[in-house]
Amino acid sequence: MVRAMLSAGMAPPLGLAEPPALGIPMEGEKWRKQRIMELEVYLRRIDLLQEQARSVLEELKSTPPATQ
Repeated sequence: MVRAMLSAGMAPPLGLAEPPALGIPMEGEKWRKQRIMELEVYLRRIDLLQEQARSVLEELKSTPPATQ
């Protein structure tokens, strides 16, 4: 999704960076483990951003509208 948005000229949502690059020629168990760790960190970041967005949404929903 992020790659599609970037290729369409759109910014990633909530400052979400593109996942670690795919297709970079890295061979061996060391690089495979590194790639796995990078993707796990990326997924955790997405989880944290979702939690933050849900928190902000709930706060907005629970706050009465301002009167003018």
